[in-house]
Amino acid sequence: MNLSRWMLAFLLVTSLPAQSWVKGQIAFRLTTVPKECPAERAGLKVGDILIDAAGVSAAIKAKTPLPVFRFDPAKAAYLREELELKFRAGEERKLGVVGDFGFLVTDVEPHSLAARAKLHPHDFLPQIDGAIARELEVLSLVDRAHVEGIEVNLHVIRWNAEKSVFDRFIVAQKYKQ
Repeated sequence: MNLSRWMLAFLLVTSLPAQSWVKGQIAFRLTTVPKECPAERAGLKVGDILIDAAGVSAAIKAKTPLPVFRFDPAKAAYLREELELKFRAGEERKLGVVGDFGFLVTDVEPHSLAARAKLHPHDFLPQIDGAIARELEVLSLVDRAHVEGIEVNLHVIRWNAEKSVFDRFIVAQKYKQ
């Protein structure tokens, strides 16, 4: 399924122009949203994705809506929502969530290294060869594996429509020039 127009435009602007094997964005995928924390009261859920850490901090400080990307199983896509954060008097101005940094795939070019690894748009890659994908430089591990003809392990979280769950698996891809 296609991303919403806003998300597609946002991600194209913030995609990786310098690396060639996949398009997407570093993100933070929520794995725990404790009861009664500010994030839970705002409606954040496990699996929601926060794209821009600076934007989260800015939204908290400016008391503006928080942009969130929520997976819609019916559309098999992440859709943008804005949630209102409300903090109680004297409460620390933090979301109170736990999650994983990773790379959200937004596009896979035919015949690219990502296509060869059978990645799909909306896949979330928390690790590449054991390195946490919290910075774009981690993606260069795939480029290096391709140049050197070695194997690279891509940790993938992908929606499984048949089971209505996110599957976690590893793609062990050996690239040959």
